[in-house]
Amino acid sequence: MGFLNSVKALYMAVAILLLTIALGLYVDLKNEEMHSRHLEVTTGLERMISLNQNLTNMLLIAALEQNTLRTASYATLTNELETSIQTVVSLTENQNLSQEISALSEGRLKLHRIEEQALELMRNDAWEQARHLLSSETYLLARKTYEIDSETAVGAVSGELAATGQRFRRIRTISLSMRLGALTLLVWVGVMFSRKTRADLTEQIRLREELAEANEVLEERVQQRTADLTSTNQQLEASQARIMESLLYARVIQASILPDPRLLDQYFAEWCVLYRPCDIVGGDLYWVREAADGGLLVAVLDCTGHGVPGAFMTMTVNSVLNHIVDTLCSDDPGRMIQELNRLLQDTLRLRQTGESLVDAGLDIGLCRIDKDRHHLTFAGAGISLYLGQNGLIREVKGERKWVGYSGSDQRFVFKNNQIPMDSATCWYMTTDGYLDEGGGQKGYGFGSARFRELLTQLHGLDLQRQQENLAQTLDTWRGTRKQRDDITVLAFRF
Repeated sequence: MGFLNSVKALYMAVAILLLTIALGLYVDLKNEEMHSRHLEVTTGLERMISLNQNLTNMLLIAALEQNTLRTASYATLTNELETSIQTVVSLTENQNLSQEISALSEGRLKLHRIEEQALELMRNDAWEQARHLLSSETYLLARKTYEIDSETAVGAVSGELAATGQRFRRIRTISLSMRLGALTLLVWVGVMFSRKTRADLTEQIRLREELAEANEVLEERVQQRTADLTSTNQQLEASQARIMESLLYARVIQASILPDPRLLDQYFAEWCVLYRPCDIVGGDLYWVREAADGGLLVAVLDCTGHGVPGAFMTMTVNSVLNHIVDTLCSDDPGRMIQELNRLLQDTLRLRQTGESLVDAGLDIGLCRIDKDRHHLTFAGAGISLYLGQNGLIREVKGERKWVGYSGSDQRFVFKNNQIPMDSATCWYMTTDGYLDEGGGQKGYGFGSARFRELLTQLHGLDLQRQQENLAQTLDTWRGTRKQRDDITVLAFRF
């Protein structure tokens, strides 16, 4: 702040010095202008007096000599005299000389009237009368008055010139004093500025030395921190490598519970599946199992979460479903979902206290296919079954219930829907990952209406081409956005 104040003071001193120099130049110019104007006024007055004397003498001599030739230049001298008077009046209009100049003009006018009368008498050869008029007391008094007024005007001009000169000398003295004061201020501010600059330079050198020392310490700390971070990163990379290795192995394990494609080729005339976990492993699962009585069970499941937690849920659900088929029921999809709800709640809760270990569950669409009787039985919890027939898509909705959660009703009976089968019908089940995938201009979900419209366009194609179109349509809809949920779409024909 002190440095800034020094700079401001330096600028102020320079500004004052420049201002006083400019004022002094202005005073000098005005002084020169005043002297020039007063010189012109003095010259004009002297010329007026001289011309007036010439006119008077010329008329007297002409009257005495009775010579009309001398009167010939009277008009010329009169015009010169009038011009001199107007010049003096214009030069003194801004000064306090109006009274003197007016008296001088009036005196000249009186003389001019008498001289005109004398001149007229001389033109008429009345020389005696002309001499008498020019030697009359009136004319002589007018001449004496004019001479006195002339001397008064000259004195007034000289006095005005002296007063103005004195005033300008005072102004010049003040201007010179201001210049000296500004110069003194400039020198003083310069000295203070120089001291401040030297002090600032000394402080900068000290701070630079301290900064250099701090940088050395900081560099040592950075090197140590870099070494620590390098070691930590190496440990983190090793840990990430182990985690990735574990996840890849988990994917292999999860893939092992998925249906064998060769068995699916035996069960269906055509089939396809779009299976896209959001992470390396996921919480979606498609499940196919042949029952002991020859019926075929097909399910699509969407477990809570994705990634590793979702994958653990799929392993749990897969085991519980197999247990239900092996020991409890395989011919009633509605009852199978009810049992799945009960067993998952028991599995995920502490039996002694009833306290929930984890509040998780799933959505499921489950079909039992009886090829001998040519009908399909469907029951669902949160997942629908879609049928493509004769250019139309029909939706068989699952119950608006969820399975396995602590709040799920174990006594709820899930409805079975029996549907006749034929070779022309295409059957679809999908998790909500496809329906909820954000995209388009505003990032909205794909939606069930748009999904049914897509199936209407595709269900007449072979299922391999349908799978490609389902994947391409979803990728186009999502654009550059990241996939946000596990996606599974299963389709088959008999």
